[in-house]
Formats: sequence, structure tokens, C-alpha cells
Amino acid sequence: MARRVIPSSLVVTLDRLAKARAWGRITKAGVAFDYSWATQEAASFLLIREPHHSDEDIDRAVAEIVASGESAGPVRVARLDAGSGARPSAAGLFDAK
Repeated sequence: MARRVIPSSLVVTLDRLAKARAWGRITKAGVAFDYSWATQEAASFLLIREPHHSDEDIDRAVAEIVASGESAGPVRVARLDAGSGARPSAAGLFDAK
């Protein structure tokens, strides 16, 4: 994987993936992403890795984001929790009862 990538333990729901796609947040490599502004000029990016994405897809997506000049630092990569619904859990700290 690219050097400007931080693998994350973050799990993204299908709902969040759908919202990112609906907002057009998709790289040319076909990887959906989300972001939050870190400064007035740069953002913190989170790629949403789906089961069909290869390391090369992620590398191409990171390269695209870095080349845009809008990244405030390394890009994080979250995995998709395909088994979840629209309700996200609190990072796995609490078990649903």
C-alpha cells in the first residue's frame, strides 16, 4: 500500500457508503471516500475499502487525493461492514443487546 496511507480499524456502514456515493465522493479508481476539513485549505480523507477493491485501487485513490493538493496528511482507509444496517456501532466498544 502507498506510504501516505494509514490503515484504520474504523468500520463504515453501508449507509455511510451510500451517502458518499450519492454526494459524488468517488475517486477515478472507483473508491468512495469521505472527508472533513482540517484547515481552511486542506481536508482529512477517509477511503472506504469495499471487498472488491485491490491494494492497487487504494493506491490509485490515494495518489489522486494527494495530487489534488487538498489532503492535510496521510489518508485513512476504513473497511466496509457489509453486514450492518444504517445504525453504526460505537467503534465496537458496546455489544448490541
